[in-house]
Amino acid sequence: MNIEKIFLNMIPIILGFMTVLFFTISYFGLKKSKEKVERCNMTTQGYIINWLYEEKDYYSEEEYFQNRDEWYPVIEYCANGQTYRNKENISFRYKGDINVPVKVFYNPYDPMDFYVHMEETKYTYKILRMVSLILAFATGVSIFLIPYISENMTPSV
Repeated sequence: MNIEKIFLNMIPIILGFMTVLFFTISYFGLKKSKEKVERCNMTTQGYIINWLYEEKDYYSEEEYFQNRDEWYPVIEYCANGQTYRNKENISFRYKGDINVPVKVFYNPYDPMDFYVHMEETKYTYKILRMVSLILAFATGVSIFLIPYISENMTPSV
């Protein structure tokens, strides 16, 4: 068996692995988001009082790494008669305005457990779920096409 056929037969395995990986990440991410929504069932009015800046390094194809600015909103809200200030876990590419009113969802038993922008998180995990379904389809197609392509390959010299 030549190297081209070996590589060709590896394609369904690689696609299958990627399918499982993306599906697992999306499943547990959505599950974690759902649990937080169930825990944080009280609402209050809050305000974005500040933005915290963090510079993160990411690997890219163009360079070994690239910097990306991330801004985290600091939310102030009152719960159970006490004022809280917390950094939200969701980051944004650009610094936003301050003194912006936001609807805060918090856990009545632990008011430090809160969220404001849950839809962005759910959207990301739903995109990953769609990618996993596309990869699953590609895996299935490759399983049926690879033997046909492999039989009709002309041997390389």
